[in-house]
Amino acid sequence: MKTRFGLVAISALLMAGFWPTPVESQRVEFELTPFAGGTFFLSNPPSEFLIHRSGTDALTIGEGEFKNQFTFGLDAGVRIDERYGVEAFFSWLPTELSAATGLSRAVDVNGYMYGLTFLYHFDPAAQFKPFLGLGVGAETFDYKMAGWDTETEYMGNVVAGANVPLTDLLALRLEARDCITFFDPGIAGADTKTQNDLMLLTGLSFRFR
Repeated sequence: MKTRFGLVAISALLMAGFWPTPVESQRVEFELTPFAGGTFFLSNPPSEFLIHRSGTDALTIGEGEFKNQFTFGLDAGVRIDERYGVEAFFSWLPTELSAATGLSRAVDVNGYMYGLTFLYHFDPAAQFKPFLGLGVGAETFDYKMAGWDTETEYMGNVVAGANVPLTDLLALRLEARDCITFFDPGIAGADTKTQNDLMLLTGLSFRFR
């Protein structure tokens, strides 16, 4: 638990370094970006972890894997003086959990990723506008089995991408987001495992002045 809060605190300090000091002449714009793409689970959950169930004992899952799947979602935030931004994001992916032990078949899962990201945009005058970001949030797994509890894990995320302007207020957005989930197995004595989930996304970014 201390490790989780330490990582969140470090992320918050790093994000604070991106944020500009107040200046009266700063211009604020709003951005809204619906996106679609895919989520790729680059690492598996802990070799064993628990899924809690109502009215009965927790289920032990051995060598579990989540299926790579398509993703839909939305970014919404503000941009300050072209270079600095803060966004809330939400994404949904309908995946499956399979396992070597604990499951007789794959189980449908609704996955949700959400959080807050601070962004820095390079060279606003360029035709190809790259950006980097750092954020915190959470990932929720809603297992589609009667009586199974929903599980939520802390998450950090690192973002790299670019905007390609189509008009003054519309751009094509390309983005790669590494969602770093701190997966708690729920088993006494077992360590939390870091799981990397890579999201490759494209969308249309609408700006409002």
